[in-house]
Amino acid sequence: MPGMRIRLWCWLSRPTSTSELKLWLRSAPVDPSVLGGAQIIYTAAPIIATGAYDPLTRRLDMVPGTDAVPVPEPALLCPARPRKRPSTRSDRKGNIAGLVRTVAHAGDHNRNNALYWAARRVAEDADIDARAAARQLEAAAIEAGLSAKEASATIKSALRHGAANG
Repeated sequence: MPGMRIRLWCWLSRPTSTSELKLWLRSAPVDPSVLGGAQIIYTAAPIIATGAYDPLTRRLDMVPGTDAVPVPEPALLCPARPRKRPSTRSDRKGNIAGLVRTVAHAGDHNRNNALYWAARRVAEDADIDARAAARQLEAAAIEAGLSAKEASATIKSALRHGAANG
């Protein structure tokens, strides 16, 4: 039925981390937010109006199969790490391109956290022009889907807290 959602539970062949699950299931049609160990998932029987059609005759079922879903070896679920060239302090003086990129590409559920984190890094680095960086970060946050008001408030908070602790 269009719009129907199901929850599938299964035992895995070995313990896995959230990052391993997200890498392994990155192309699967699953909600990645439920792959974390601390994610609360509410389930309850639906309330179906009197006379309405219920497409499911049973709410819980066990599908026969193996005892556990085989998980790929840990080495196969490690994201490739790009090789970094050694940088010197002068190489990155005032360069916030990486922070801006992080904010611009932050996922829907992580935009505010990424923006706050990036603005705190700006506040902690005396080599960065905070006003110019704030403008760039705000533009990236808006590109990522935050409102201008929300982006501005998050940046101000991060810069204020970063300056107080820096």
